[in-house]
Amino acid sequence: VGSSVVGVDGVDHEVDLVVAADDAERPAERSVLVIGEAKSGQPLTLRDLERLRSIRSAMGRRAQEASLYLVGQRFSPSLVDRAARQRDVELVDLERLYFGT
Repeated sequence: VGSSVVGVDGVDHEVDLVVAADDAERPAERSVLVIGEAKSGQPLTLRDLERLRSIRSAMGRRAQEASLYLVGQRFSPSLVDRAARQRDVELVDLERLYFGT
């Protein structure tokens, strides 16, 4: 569990959360279970979700099943709507983060 940098089309993108399985000796070969973005002070939007999708794709086979977590205080209505219809997306607000609700 930690942050990472992933190259997408020659551009490095910081990823706030990467959770990897313990299924390989080398970290770069481990399956990725979760890729996430965390923001404070500004709402998360569809743009953030699409960025995570792009990063997941760039990580290849080891991340193809990874869930996408967006963690923050506020979410755009369009992101909330999209997340409700997609099993691989989790929105985590502060109450859920700290209290599990």
